[in-house]
Amino acid sequence: MLNALRLGEMSIIKVILFPINKNEDAEERDINNSLKSLYQTICCNTIEIMSLPDDYVLIFDEYGRINNSQTNECIKKYIKNPKFTELQGKVLLCKKINNTGEFSNIDGDILNKLPSIISQHVSNWIKMKLY
Repeated sequence: MLNALRLGEMSIIKVILFPINKNEDAEERDINNSLKSLYQTICCNTIEIMSLPDDYVLIFDEYGRINNSQTNECIKKYIKNPKFTELQGKVLLCKKINNTGEFSNIDGDILNKLPSIISQHVSNWIKMKLY
């Protein structure tokens, strides 16, 4: 999906960043619509993308568990599934534009809907990871 990001035509997009610390809140952030910017924002070299309903995606460090990165405690406030401990490091919530590989601005009000969107989808994701 991300291979369609064009380096020459960077635009600024609004995303939601989930810092690691549970005492911090998720925050809106403006970043360049580029793969490099995604890596820099979550401080990693390899990303994993978890597709969510309504064209939302969570982007996080694919090797976070291998590298013993801290579990993201902030996002746990939005995930109502006690079995879910998979995300390490900083996490981004982005809105994709269909299957173009590019992202659009995220609606800040998504944080109110996020618990139900993530919890439902994460339950299915956990089951897939177990097999």
